Amino acid sequence: MKGLFLAWGLSFAALWLMCTQVAGPGGEGNGSETIARGVIVDSTGTPVADVRVQVLPASFNPVDHDTLPTGWQVRTDTGGKYRVGGLPAGIYSIEANGHAKGVKALVRDVEISGESVETVVDTVRLLPTATVVVRLSEVTLQVGGYVYLPGTNSYAVITGEDSTAGRIILNDVPCGSFSDLLYASESAAQPADILDDTLSVQPGDTVSTAYAAWTHSQRFFLNTTASGADVPENVYGFPLLVRLTDEVIDFSEALSAGEDIRFTRSDGTPLPFETERWDAAESRAEIWVRLDTVHGNNGTQSITMYWGNPAATDVSDGCAVFDTADGVVAVWHLNQECNDATMNMHNGSVCTASDTTGVIGGGKWFGGSDSITVEGLFGTPSSITLSAWVWCDGAVADTGGDIVSLGDAVFIRTNYLLDSLGTTGIIHESDGMTFYHVATERFLRGNGWHFLTFTVEESTSGTVLFIDGEEAAARTDLSIPINYSGIGVNTVIGNHGNGKGEFGFNGAIDEVRVCRKALPPEFVRLSYMNQKTDDALIRFR
Repeated sequence: MKGLFLAWGLSFAALWLMCTQVAGPGGEGNGSETIARGVIVDSTGTPVADVRVQVLPASFNPVDHDTLPTGWQVRTDTGGKYRVGGLPAGIYSIEANGHAKGVKALVRDVEISGESVETVVDTVRLLPTATVVVRLSEVTLQVGGYVYLPGTNSYAVITGEDSTAGRIILNDVPCGSFSDLLYASESAAQPADILDDTLSVQPGDTVSTAYAAWTHSQRFFLNTTASGADVPENVYGFPLLVRLTDEVIDFSEALSAGEDIRFTRSDGTPLPFETERWDAAESRAEIWVRLDTVHGNNGTQSITMYWGNPAATDVSDGCAVFDTADGVVAVWHLNQECNDATMNMHNGSVCTASDTTGVIGGGKWFGGSDSITVEGLFGTPSSITLSAWVWCDGAVADTGGDIVSLGDAVFIRTNYLLDSLGTTGIIHESDGMTFYHVATERFLRGNGWHFLTFTVEESTSGTVLFIDGEEAAARTDLSIPINYSGIGVNTVIGNHGNGKGEFGFNGAIDEVRVCRKALPPEFVRLSYMNQKTDDALIRFR
């Protein structure tokens, strides 16, 4: 293929407004050659001097093409201007490389007529380059082959690791819209176009070709450093809460119920998610995304969200997010319905609580005698985690109530002034019985939303009460197993599980969870820092 221009029609989309601006009208040439001229500016619009500019044929193959003519590579003058002569008639791209690494400019679909006149090229901005993850599920990658964007210098040679993974990564890609992405192998007579839809590349983004049909994307970062969530350890199997507002996404660009929302890791791997609420009218949404690992003390881990595909169907899946393989037993979002988001389907069979505004979408209001009954106790695990967001009614002067109670065995209870959690239906320790409690002086009544978590781990840490992600109290002398005998038969939210109704809760409850293991402190803290209204974990661009 040496010296060969690929001979088929290539369609070219205009660059986005953020990538180009049209210059003024051009003048006549010197009568002996066709000249292309233009201006390179930085992100603020200031002309940049001494920038290398290349004129590339539209079909330019950066791997298998002869060296460009010397005159087609120039540098800008002090005013950011460049001028290239001796161009035959054809379609070209203009690519410029900034002084800093990872900064480029690209203008495409430059038509040279072949007449003796100057062609004025769009003024183009130097902007951060992007990363394109090429996922090829239907094309067999061959080691030694390569993928490239025609008309640019962006390409990647396929390694054995890429072939096994079924993906290859293009780095340092200039922003723009690309309708062609070519794959060339040593055995193929001609490169094959492997892009089904136009791929939009925004400055600094990581995008996947698997979502080329999605017209919009947004990259966001997870900050677990001291300036963010402040979690130094890795957290595994984490359901990440993504709150969307009109500051993050234009809801009119997505489908009416958010059916076209998608999430990927930085390498383009799709991530399972569940849409808890999508309210386009109010420009509000809450979405749970499952991550295998959230890296501790890290600010560079990123996720990309896609939207804007009218042909997409809803793939929201709570069962995939709240995976029972992670020890999750039940998750009740309490957003209107009282259903369990996991595959266990521990749905509330009787609900007398009313709808209210929760800390995450909707929640439930309990007036002391209200409750949600869930049939069964989920077995008899020796280790367990109970958690919920609660808003204790400051206008009620009773002794408090149960938030979630597994029969009479283990529960979270708030007494407003003395917050207690135990392994039976009482809040004190009794000789000869399997009663345990931990207590704290934290004042909760009438003091807003709080995230309560109670863990029981018989073999190591004992019982621990967390309030707003921090350990509030603990007992490490747990030596008797949780007493699952002679207790109530159901799990109850908002009241006690023994059926007596003597510990009815007054206030709002949201996002109740039961896990069949004691979650580590870093998991609890990250949950709070991510789920609170002023999320400290996610940083949108």
